[in-house]
Amino acid sequence: MSETASEAEHSDGEDRRGGFVRVPTAAEVEAPTRTGWWAGRVLAQGRPRRNAVALVALAGFVFGVALPVPTVYRNLYRPRLPIHTTPDRFARGLTYREIELHTFDKLTLRGWWMPALGVDTPKATVVLAHGAGGNRQQMLGKAAFLVRGGFACLLFDFRACGTSQGTMSTLGGFEAADLHLATCTAQARVRLRPVVVFGQSMGASAALVMAPYAPEIAAFVLDSPYATLWEMCREQYRKYPDWLVTPVQHACDLWGRLATGWSMNWVRPQDSLEGLAPRPVLFIHGEEDTVVPPEHSARMHRLYSGPKQLLRVPGAVHVRAHDVLGERYEAAVLAFLAGAVADWERRGNEGLAWSATDRASSARFAGR
Repeated sequence: MSETASEAEHSDGEDRRGGFVRVPTAAEVEAPTRTGWWAGRVLAQGRPRRNAVALVALAGFVFGVALPVPTVYRNLYRPRLPIHTTPDRFARGLTYREIELHTFDKLTLRGWWMPALGVDTPKATVVLAHGAGGNRQQMLGKAAFLVRGGFACLLFDFRACGTSQGTMSTLGGFEAADLHLATCTAQARVRLRPVVVFGQSMGASAALVMAPYAPEIAAFVLDSPYATLWEMCREQYRKYPDWLVTPVQHACDLWGRLATGWSMNWVRPQDSLEGLAPRPVLFIHGEEDTVVPPEHSARMHRLYSGPKQLLRVPGAVHVRAHDVLGERYEAAVLAFLAGAVADWERRGNEGLAWSATDRASSARFAGR
């Protein structure tokens, strides 16, 4: 028999020496078993740790980056809505003048000055402030009934909106400064008459943020304001429980602060209510608003200690109360403004005092 055949014959692994089968020792038998047991134990201990680290890393990415970054980006960098019309084309008889306002950070904001119709001296000047991602054109419907009612109107585009300069919105932060500039402009344009702010959504909330620093404002009409920006962040994830959303809110605040220098917790319109009194405030909110729930206006109405009214509109979605009520909406606003102007006159024109700094920062009217 050949050597190769002999090897094949004993290929079952037995070790034959001198015709006897060699039996492995106990140490040789236990060594691989012991080694395999320890290897299995090490692997069993390491796998959960690696899995836990992977899960933590995944959760950190989802809650710290994947969810908050798109939320912050789409709110701060909104696409601009183009302006397709002008006041004279919007409704017959309306006149206007192009204006420019120059902000503290060297941006140019653009707008329209609309004089009151049928009177030499307007009852008041109303500064209209649009919502996030909007433009002044969206306020033309409100301006139309106001100028016919004897009020001059100033409409403008916030930064990063319409035809104004800027690339980023701050959802009520720098917009409050933009609005204050517009109110100073209105007061410079028509002296010895009160100035009123009529804002919707972000414009209404920016008016509240600005209010304690603008005692010259006689009254406020606030359509669909939000109470705090923190809550508005929560509303974007309303389907999820608090324990899941709170980390995302904090991450949104971090990314937003890195982008704008502002914290969401600094934009808290409801905290400005103490600085409004005794000026009258009209809150307006649609009952079917799913963007800013009507509870925001209801709560601020409860908290405000000064003269106040709350108009809740069944069937109206976000900033669509005017569309639903039509002339009844207009009548309610005009009646409120008539009372606010009368109250301003009774108080002896307290709002006329405004500083040289405000005057110097007022807008430069185009072509002046």
